[in-house]
Amino acid sequence: VLAILKGMEDGGVVDASEFSDLKSLIATNDPALFTMSDSVRYLSDKIAIESAPNFTTEQFEYSIGKWLKGSIAPTAKFNGTNIQYDRITGSLFGKSNEARIGDIDQGQLGDCVLLSSLAATFAPQSNDAGNSSSKIINDMLIDNGDNTYSVRFFNQNQKAEWVTVDNRLAKEERNVLRASKSGGLWVPIIEKAYAQWFEFNRGSSTKTGWEIIGNGDYYNVGLQRITGRTNQSYWKSESNDYSFTLIKESLAKGQAIIAGDAKDTSKFILGHAYSVTNAYLDSNGDQRVVVRNPWGIDKDYSKAVNGANDGFVDLSFNEFRSFNEVNIA
Repeated sequence: VLAILKGMEDGGVVDASEFSDLKSLIATNDPALFTMSDSVRYLSDKIAIESAPNFTTEQFEYSIGKWLKGSIAPTAKFNGTNIQYDRITGSLFGKSNEARIGDIDQGQLGDCVLLSSLAATFAPQSNDAGNSSSKIINDMLIDNGDNTYSVRFFNQNQKAEWVTVDNRLAKEERNVLRASKSGGLWVPIIEKAYAQWFEFNRGSSTKTGWEIIGNGDYYNVGLQRITGRTNQSYWKSESNDYSFTLIKESLAKGQAIIAGDAKDTSKFILGHAYSVTNAYLDSNGDQRVVVRNPWGIDKDYSKAVNGANDGFVDLSFNEFRSFNEVNIA
């Protein structure tokens, strides 16, 4: 597709005939001609929508860079501070060769809902010793093989939308984004893509993409954007209260769960989202729920699983009831 688009730039302009051909190219679904992945079709359609007859080469190249090449990054500013992008080389998943929940290690960016939603997509686990898988993360990331990555999110109608980012990531020294502990790039790639998705697809006249995603979010909406599933919110002590059975059975069905609005600030961070990673009965038959802090550390070290300060916290269900809101998708 990139080669075809490049060929349309002859003469320094995309004339009306070439623009018509572009629209037809994107609209065709005839596999006898060629096939396009969902991501390439979506991104190519963005170029067609954004373009117009007699677009100059410069205008057309900007649109191609924005949607297919990842060369147009989110505005490099967060809450008045400039962000510096550096090219970071490496594989998506680093030495682990797979996404690990322990890679999720939040910096200063206030995107706990995004990171907890990602962590909630892993199969149930109580620590990072034996990593479980995340089909959603595997499916939402495409390594294009040229230091660019296509990343999928879902809009409010649960329709997939894609963006492409390159390997220019915010510098670690500024503690806005960081590469994962395994050396993989998948977490900061998704964070950058999320900022870019908001800036390019959602738009804001007053905020950059980083400012939109980095200053908090609604738990239910954030979870739906990652999973593409209908979210159900539950509120403690209200008519739609949550139960241990609901949480345990939802995890068993492969649903993603995040919890927030905790009232016990001695154990939990106020206004912070946690992923729910397991629910089980212990040897005494007591109900237990494991949550993970996207900071990768525990607020209350005494409650850490196996004494490891890794963000996993094993709670009695009564302790878990400190969370006022639970979201399941």
